[in-house]
Amino acid sequence: MKRMSKWAALLLTLALVCGLLSGLTLNASAATVNYVYSGSYVYNWGTREEVATFLSPMAEEWYKKYNTDYDDLASLSGSSSTSSVPSSALYKELQSLMKGAHKYITSYKSTTSMYKCTDCEANGSRISSFYSGKLIGPSWDSGSTWNREHTWPNSKGSGDAENDIMMLRPTSVSENSSRGNAAYGKSSSYYNPNSESGGKYDLRGDVARICLYVYCRWGNTSNMWGSGGVMESKDVLIEWMEADPVDTWELGRNDAVQSITGTRNVFVDYPELAFILFNEDIPKNYQSPSGEGKGGAGMTTTTTTTTTTTTTTTQGQQGGITTTTTTRGQSGNTTTKGQQGGTTTTAEQLSQEQVGNTTATGGFRPGMALDGKKTTTTAATTTTAASEANTDPLSENLLWIVLAGAGVLLIAGIVIIVLVNRKKNKDIIG
Repeated sequence: MKRMSKWAALLLTLALVCGLLSGLTLNASAATVNYVYSGSYVYNWGTREEVATFLSPMAEEWYKKYNTDYDDLASLSGSSSTSSVPSSALYKELQSLMKGAHKYITSYKSTTSMYKCTDCEANGSRISSFYSGKLIGPSWDSGSTWNREHTWPNSKGSGDAENDIMMLRPTSVSENSSRGNAAYGKSSSYYNPNSESGGKYDLRGDVARICLYVYCRWGNTSNMWGSGGVMESKDVLIEWMEADPVDTWELGRNDAVQSITGTRNVFVDYPELAFILFNEDIPKNYQSPSGEGKGGAGMTTTTTTTTTTTTTTTQGQQGGITTTTTTRGQSGNTTTKGQQGGTTTTAEQLSQEQVGNTTATGGFRPGMALDGKKTTTTAATTTTAASEANTDPLSENLLWIVLAGAGVLLIAGIVIIVLVNRKKNKDIIG
C-alpha cells in the first residue's frame, strides 16, 4: 500500500508538470523566419496566400531604428475626404518615414537582377510572376519571356518613382500586355488583378497596398483615383484591403526590398493604417502582421525566429570590421516620431544603411556592404516577448483551463493519498 501511494503521488505530480508546460507553450508562436542572403540582399522567405500574423524581425528592427511604432502612427489623424488626406498628419508622417529611410534608389535596369530575391517564393530559385504565380527567370532574357510591370503605370507617374522596385513587379509578357495601363478596380473598364491566376491568388490587397505606398512615399496624389488614375475609388481600395489580408509573401518581399533600398512599405506591416488614413473603421478581427488593429486577432506572446544568414567581412558604419551573427527581434513602444529627411545614394552605390548595433551577443544587420568574402552559417535562435497588447485571448483562456484542470488533478491526488493512508492506519489498528 505504501508503494502504491508513492506511485500515485509521482504520477499526479508528473501530470501537474505536464499540464503546466502545455499551458505555457500555448502562447508560443510557431512562426519561423529563415533569412537567406545573396550578397547583401535577403531572399523572400514568404509563401503566397499564407496569412501573415506576425511582424518579421527585420520589420521590428526597422521601426526601432526609426523610433516609431504602430501606436505612434495610429495616434495621428487622417481624413475622410480624399482631397484632404495628403495634408493630414498621418499622411505627412508616413511620407517622412518612408522617404527618410529610402537610402538607395533603384534604376529601371538594375531591378532585373534583384527579382530573384524580392519575388521568389520561400527562398526559391525562380521568380514568381506577380499576377499568375507562373515561374519565370531568374535570368534576364531582355524581355523575351518576362518583363517589368509598372503596378503604378508609367504613363501616370514620373521620375524615380517609376523605377522603384517596391512598385515594379516581374510578370510574364502576356500578363503585362493584358493589364496595359488600366486602373485597378471592380467595374468592367478596370483591371482585376486576380484574372490572370483564375482566382488562385488574391492580389486585391497586394495592389491596394502598393498603390498606397506610391501615393504616400512619392506623393503622387493627383493620379490615385478613377479611370485616369490607378485605383477605381477609395471604397474599392478599402474593400480590397479588408478582403485580402497581408500574406507572408508580401511581408517577405518587404524584408527583401528593405535589404536593397533601406525603406519599407508601412501598409504591409501595419495595414490598419490604411483605414485610419481614410477615417474608416478597422474591421473587427482583422488579421495583420502586427495584430494591432481594433478587434484584431493579434500575435501570440512569443515570436521565435531562426535565421540563416551570411557571415561577411565588411566595413561597418562605426568603422572597423563587422560581422553578422544572429537575429534579434524587438518589442516595446517608443515615443519619438520617425526620423526626418535622409540621404539617398545612387544606383551605382551598393553599400546599404545598416540596421542596429553589433553587441557582444551579435546584432541583426540586414543590408550590409559586402566584399565578396563570405561563408554561410546558421545563426542562433532568439526568443522575443511581444507586447501584452498582442496577447491572443484564445491562448490565454486555454492556459487558464489547463491550469484549472491541473489544479483539480492535484486536489484529487491529495484526497486519494489521504484516503489510502487512512485505510492503512485502520488496518494497523485492526
